[in-house]
Amino acid sequence: MTCDLCGATSHTSVEFGTVHDWQRHHAPQHTQHHTYTQTITRPWHAWRQQDSCA
Repeated sequence: MTCDLCGATSHTSVEFGTVHDWQRHHAPQHTQHHTYTQTITRPWHAWRQQDSCA
């Protein structure tokens, strides 16, 4: 998660609770920081399928 005002970021985690806890800790310390961006990365693997008409 990233604070949209100052650019501070949480640690990367698979658990949303970890980044949400960071935001809940950051906001009271910086009372004007109201907006955050959550970034989600999902791994994908693509491969070429063989032609079935061969």
